Amino acid sequence: MWREVARFEAQLQQREFLTWVYLAVFFLLTFGYTSSGAVELVTGRGTLPKNAPWALAQAMAGVTAFGQVITTMITATAVMRDVATRQQELLFTTRLTRRDYLLGRWAGALAAMFVVYAAIPVGLVAGTLMPWVDLAVLHPFALSSYLRPLLMLVLPNVLLVSACFFAAGAMRRSFMAILLLGVGLVALWSTGISLVRDGAPWGALVDPFGNAALEAVTSGWGDAERAGRAMPLGGWLLANRALWLAVGAGALAWLARGFRFEVTASTAPRAADASARASVAPAAVLTRPARHATRWRILRCEAGWTLRWTLRERGFRTLAALGALNALANAWRAGGAHPDAGMILAAVQEHSRPFLILVATIYAGELVWRERDVRADAMRDVVPAGTGALVAGKIWGILAAQAVLVAPLLLVALLVGVVRDAQGMSLALALAWIGGLVYPFLAQLTLLSLLVHAVVQHKVAGHVLLIIGWVVAVAMERTLALPALARFASLPPYTWTAGRGFGGAAGTMAWIVVYWSAVAAACALLASVWWVRGVEGRPRDRATGALRQLHSASGWLLVASVALAAIAGAAAGSR
Repeated sequence: MWREVARFEAQLQQREFLTWVYLAVFFLLTFGYTSSGAVELVTGRGTLPKNAPWALAQAMAGVTAFGQVITTMITATAVMRDVATRQQELLFTTRLTRRDYLLGRWAGALAAMFVVYAAIPVGLVAGTLMPWVDLAVLHPFALSSYLRPLLMLVLPNVLLVSACFFAAGAMRRSFMAILLLGVGLVALWSTGISLVRDGAPWGALVDPFGNAALEAVTSGWGDAERAGRAMPLGGWLLANRALWLAVGAGALAWLARGFRFEVTASTAPRAADASARASVAPAAVLTRPARHATRWRILRCEAGWTLRWTLRERGFRTLAALGALNALANAWRAGGAHPDAGMILAAVQEHSRPFLILVATIYAGELVWRERDVRADAMRDVVPAGTGALVAGKIWGILAAQAVLVAPLLLVALLVGVVRDAQGMSLALALAWIGGLVYPFLAQLTLLSLLVHAVVQHKVAGHVLLIIGWVVAVAMERTLALPALARFASLPPYTWTAGRGFGGAAGTMAWIVVYWSAVAAACALLASVWWVRGVEGRPRDRATGALRQLHSASGWLLVASVALAAIAGAAAGSR
C-alpha cells in the first residue's frame, strides 16, 4: 500500500508548479556558475578552474546547503497537505496503516527531491559544454569529480534533512516546527564552519550539511591539489556523513514510534476554533464602535493585536533566541585578543543577518496569511474599516515587535564589548548602531516581503521567491560591483575604528538608510493597495482595483515616498 501512497505523492509533487521552479533555480545557478562569470558559488577560488574537483565539491556543497530551503518546502508540502486541507480525519478512518501513510508520503516527496537535486550536476556539466566557454580555462572532464560530491554531500543531505523535517512536521503537525528546525540546522552549519576555521577540526561533526567537514579535509591543499586531487571519502567527512545519517534514521524511528494515527490536540477542531476566536478578537472590538470610531483607533487596535500575537508566538521567540546566541558565539571570537567596538558590532550584525532575513520573510507572510490559516479571513474581511487602516495597523504592530527582537542583539553587543574590554564601546554607539543600521535593515526587508506576499497571494511561493532572491543577490554580489543604491537595504562597505569612527562615511550611510527606508515605505503602500479582502479576483481586476486606490491619499503618499527616495539617493551620490 505504501507504494501507492508514494506514487500518489510523487504525482502531486510533479503537478506542483513550484517543483519545477525549484529545479530551474538549481539548474540556472549551477549552469550560470560554469558557463559565465556572472555567478560565483565558491569563495576563495582564485584562478582555479570552475570545474576543478575541489571547486565542484565546494559549489555542490554550497548549493546543497542553500537547497535546504527547497527541501523544507517540498517536505512541508507533503507532511502538511492533509492538515491544511482538513482531510486527515478522512484518512484516519480508512484501512491505511500508519506505516504505509508515513513511508508513502516521505518516499514520494523524496523521489521529487531527487529529481530536483539532479539539476545540480546536470547544470554544472551543461555549463561547461556551452560554445562560448573557453575550454582552455576548464579542467578536463572527470566523472568522479561530479559523482563524489553528489554521493557524499548532495544525496545524504537530502535524505537526512528531509527525514528530520518530515519527522518534526508529522509529530507537531505544524509548518512552524519545520521552519524552526531548519533555522537550528543553519545555526549548526554556521557554528561548525566557524569552529573549523578557528582550528578546531571536531567542528566538522557539528555541521549537518557537510560543508565544515569538506573544509576540514581540504584545508591544507594548495592550488595543485585543488586542481587535480579528488575529494576525499574518509576522515572527518565520512564521520560527519555517518553521524548525521544516523540522526536522520533516528528521527524516522522516533516518528514511527510516536506518531498517532488520529487527530491530535494541536489539530483538533476545538483548538482551531480557539485560534480562530483569538485571531478575530480585534474584529469584535472594531465592529462595535465602527460608526463613531476613528481611523486612528482602528489602527491602534490592529497594531496592538499584531504586536501581542507576534511576541507570544513561539517561533518568533525561538528565532530571536537563536539569532542572539549565534551572534554571541561569533562576536566572542571576533577581533582577536584586543578587539575594538567596530569589530564586535560588525560580528553581531553579520551573524544575526540570516535570522533577520528569515524573520522578515516569515512574519511578513504571517501578516497576510494568519487569518486565512485559521479560516477567520472572511470574518475579518467584513469588518467596516478601511483596508489602509488595517494594513497600517498590521505593519505598525510587526515593526514594534521587531524592535523588541533586536533588543537582545543590543545586549549581546554591549555584553561582549564590556567583558572583552573592546576599545570605544559605549551605550550611545551601540544604540546608534542598532537604531541606525540593524533595525532599519530588518524593517526594510519586512516591508518588501509584505509586498511580495500581497502580490503573489501564495504563501509557499512567496517564501520561496524571497529566500531565493536573497541567495541569488548574495551570489551576484560577489561578481557584480553594484552600488549600494542598487542593492536593496544595503550599505557601502564601511569600517568603524575608535580613532576615526566611520571615517567620514556616516553622512553617506545615513542618506542611504533614508533612501531605502523611503523605498520600503513605497513597498508598504503598494502592498496596501494590492491587499486582498474577500474573494480574490482575477489578476487584471486586482491591478485595476490597485490603480483605482492610487487615486486617493495612497497615491499621494506613494509620490512622497518616491520623491524622498530620489532626494536621499541624490544626496548620497553627491557625497
